[in-house]
Amino acid sequence: GPSDLENDPIDILMSEHKLILKRLEQIEEYLRKRDIDGLWVSTKEIENDLYLHSERKEEGLVLPVLSEMMPLGEGLVMIIKEDHREILSLLYAFRNALQDGDIHDGVAGSMIVSLKGHIRKEDNEFFSLVEKGLDDETKKRLVDGMKKIEQEFVREPAGERTVKTEAQMLAAAQRNAMNEDILDLKDLTNSGCCH
Repeated sequence: GPSDLENDPIDILMSEHKLILKRLEQIEEYLRKRDIDGLWVSTKEIENDLYLHSERKEEGLVLPVLSEMMPLGEGLVMIIKEDHREILSLLYAFRNALQDGDIHDGVAGSMIVSLKGHIRKEDNEFFSLVEKGLDDETKKRLVDGMKKIEQEFVREPAGERTVKTEAQMLAAAQRNAMNEDILDLKDLTNSGCCH
């Protein structure tokens, strides 16, 4: 019954995935309609969802348990976090362009594909691994932790699309620097000595 769902941390995360996929459908609809204000609000909503779900619940709560539990846990956690970073940086880049009045379909498309693939990976692979190693006590600890995170979480409003605050401009500069770092890393790894 529904009470079982509330007592299972993995079920909670999987049901949140369904909500996030619904949110993506809405974003895809706004993309088709070229509705820039709809995109501005809906991408902020998904940013809130991802911050609560991926950063706070998964990274803050569930992944540390995975690291302790499994011999290969550390490596899996790195992969999940890397996915989260990539998805968020695409989302930020897309929202940044919206502020300038541009709808970047390529960036949105990459974000949507990455996020859907990531959710599949978690639902079909990671979570079943975690599920196996959870005893009832750990499940309860995770569910209680999630409830606390929910209660404390404050969603950020989308704000005015065309107004760039100092904080946003600073954040944009930091993101650009982060993206350059990522590109530098890719260059380094692609330009090995011996190809």
